[in-house]
Amino acid sequence: MLQGEFEFLVGEDVVKVAEGGFVFVPRGMVHAPKVIGAQPARVGTAFVPGGPELSFQEFAGMDLQDMEQAQAIAKRYASEFVGPPL
Repeated sequence: MLQGEFEFLVGEDVVKVAEGGFVFVPRGMVHAPKVIGAQPARVGTAFVPGGPELSFQEFAGMDLQDMEQAQAIAKRYASEFVGPPL
């Protein structure tokens, strides 16, 4: 965590993370983030092996309400959106 506070759903566990902390999400694990603090939050990510991070460039250029487009982008990177938000 670079700034702020998050809750992360990782599998069936909810983990609270504050600035300076980290969360490990194994490849293929269902996960969801939620900002819980009063301030905006920033998080850094690393993908090993790399590749999925390129999806963020595509997500940045899309209409955030278009879940069909979001699913299509996610699928190109061997991912998908599942369930309601945290």
